Amino acid sequence: MTIKPLQYLYMQGESVTFMDPTTYEQITLDKRAMGPAAGYLTEDTPIPVLFHDEKPLAVRFPKVIEMTVASTGAGFRGQGHSTDKPATLTNGIEILVPQFIETGDRIKVEVETNRYVERVRGKTTFKL
Repeated sequence: MTIKPLQYLYMQGESVTFMDPTTYEQITLDKRAMGPAAGYLTEDTPIPVLFHDEKPLAVRFPKVIEMTVASTGAGFRGQGHSTDKPATLTNGIEILVPQFIETGDRIKVEVETNRYVERVRGKTTFKL
């Protein structure tokens, strides 16, 4: 078994297409085999793919990934408001985040559960 870093190109229907950046060979995998990780693929992202006898078997997607919050409502201030609020990430996935998270914040998300992990230090500017 070998692991090759492939570059994500695009998703069409139930297929995900990757490219080997050294040979430019394109490889198509079934989207369902990727599970929830499929929603976190972004163009040109290198993704480790596990091969057996030159046949792709599985994608080794990170358990936690950094994403940018595309939009979220204003948080509550004061005591008694420790509930989470909804936020939409730049990939369109909606998750719950703590009240202090704002639009444009970079956060870490657990891919398997779509769960907020922590805010990434520093703030990036998100433009529509």
